[in-house]
Amino acid sequence: MTELENRLGVLRDQTVAATYLAGEAKKESETGKLFYRYALDDLKSIRAQQDVHTMILSGHSQLLDGLTSTVEGHTVKLDGLTSTVEGHTVKLDGLTSTVEGHTVKLDGLATTVGDLATTVGDLATTVEGHTAKLEEHTRILGEHSKRFDEHTDILNGHTVALDEILRIVRKLD
Repeated sequence: MTELENRLGVLRDQTVAATYLAGEAKKESETGKLFYRYALDDLKSIRAQQDVHTMILSGHSQLLDGLTSTVEGHTVKLDGLTSTVEGHTVKLDGLTSTVEGHTVKLDGLATTVGDLATTVGDLATTVEGHTAKLEEHTRILGEHSKRFDEHTDILNGHTVALDEILRIVRKLD
């Protein structure tokens, strides 16, 4: 319960008490014709209490006026904060739109990367095929190189024999 509600409750209680006392005073004044003197004293007492209650009510009224002023000040501040929040909301909406645009671009890039990955996979398969063919050709070339070396050795042997034959033929001349 807020202080204002507490004070209003006390004020209500005091008002009820004052109303009750006024009612009692009225009853006493009706029966007070016989007891006028005592009733007059009671009425003076009640008047004093009413004066006290009036001062209390006046004080409460001033408090309420002060609280009203404070609430109005807070309302102005709240309106300013509401305006600020609305401005931030507009900025946030703009940022959300920007993020959504980037998300669309990223989705497009992800698709492109996926397509490139598929292409790279196809190229890798092609390269593996070419590598296998190259290895086969390299193996065949190695075999041919061996045969070439063998034939070169045979040819060298024939060259030595021809040189010997030429040398003999020159001597015969």
